[in-house]
Amino acid sequence: MRFYKITAPDKGYNGSVGGVGFHKGVARVAEDEAGSTLAYFARKGYTVEVVEETPAVPAETGETGGGEQTETGGDDKTPPTKTSRPARN
Repeated sequence: MRFYKITAPDKGYNGSVGGVGFHKGVARVAEDEAGSTLAYFARKGYTVEVVEETPAVPAETGETGGGEQTETGGDDKTPPTKTSRPARN
């Protein structure tokens, strides 16, 4: 799948144009979600560039992937746990 980086003429723009959300003048859109908006942005002076293309099916690496640490601190098969707060009186 191909992704596009769209840069607004106003580099500080935060909001939505044509259903595409911008933060600090930049949006990232998947090709299958872009529809005709890419042509609109190009006509209106936005910069549209391909930033990433990923294969449709991930390649087999032979790795099992067991036990790696994730951002949540657990292995990749264990869901993150919630920490509880003490009750307020």
